[in-house]
Amino acid sequence: MEYQSISVFTPENLLREARRQKSIHEGSVPKVCILDPDGDIVQNLFEAGLAQLNPYWACYHTRMYNFTYEGIEFGIVGKAVGASFAVLVAEEMFACGCELLISMTSAGQIITKGRPPYFVLIEKALRDEGTSYHYLPPSAFSTINAKLMECLTSAFEKSQYPVKDIAKAKTLFRELLGKEPYADDSYYVGFKVGNQDIGLGPNGHKEGMTAYYHVDDIKKSLRLLLDAGAKQVQEIKDVGGGRLIASVKDADGNIIGLIQDS
Repeated sequence: MEYQSISVFTPENLLREARRQKSIHEGSVPKVCILDPDGDIVQNLFEAGLAQLNPYWACYHTRMYNFTYEGIEFGIVGKAVGASFAVLVAEEMFACGCELLISMTSAGQIITKGRPPYFVLIEKALRDEGTSYHYLPPSAFSTINAKLMECLTSAFEKSQYPVKDIAKAKTLFRELLGKEPYADDSYYVGFKVGNQDIGLGPNGHKEGMTAYYHVDDIKKSLRLLLDAGAKQVQEIKDVGGGRLIASVKDADGNIIGLIQDS
């Protein structure tokens, strides 16, 4: 057996044979597709009458549903569980016209970083399965694409906190960031830290977002925030690798996190 031979079981060939056997006409899928391993999103969309079966999806053991959200058409496949099978489904999606694939699944916290909801950008992941070795060079970790990393990072460069007392909030953030705001009006106060824009809006009266800030001296920064009127939520804690975290809550209920790396 020639182990170095190119496999004939390509996504294109599998789809061609599936179409022939199932009498499905050739066609495309939406440019944006979603893998829903748990199947909850598909079930909710279907029960709400918001999803329609895609007539061109020929993959065995799965069904693709189309739905539209905010003017964008999506294709979604539920319960594609297991790395090998999920990769096959993904490859067949791209072979049918998909250009962007999003995998929606659930996750839990091992180390508390703050109060959800918040975003975690995964820069690298341990490759403890064998599937990826079929299409990526061997390595201990897989790392995020540099261009994708740049796009995702820039998407979070601007943060705004809803506040009730903008003058009090301005004092607290001035102490936290150690600088004066570049914009200081009754309707908006803005601070610039590197490439990140942090804004305070006086019209917000609901629980605000959570953000963590890198500091050189976490004890000093924590004391400054507490002296400025913040309430401590989490004491300084070593979460491994010399990284220290702590968090406080301002008068409007926004959680402000601090991180100090060794």
